[in-house]
Amino acid sequence: MNTRFYVDVDNNVYIESSSCTGLSFANANNDPGLVTTYGIGEQIKIAIEMGYKNIYVFMGGSARLLQEHILSDSTYI
Repeated sequence: MNTRFYVDVDNNVYIESSSCTGLSFANANNDPGLVTTYGIGEQIKIAIEMGYKNIYVFMGGSARLLQEHILSDSTYI
């Protein structure tokens, strides 16, 4: 899987979690067992190794997609 993070002019790093968790694979197969957070940790590790101090992980899209595609029969709390 090919993912990336974004860096703004103030050297803040932004990671969108759904792009590095495999959520697209789970959506295609409707199998939440294909999703892992390993990719998020890898992105954070790389950003730290590159010297970035402010790292923001966005979870919004992941939660929405999880609700719509995987947990559609469950109650969203």
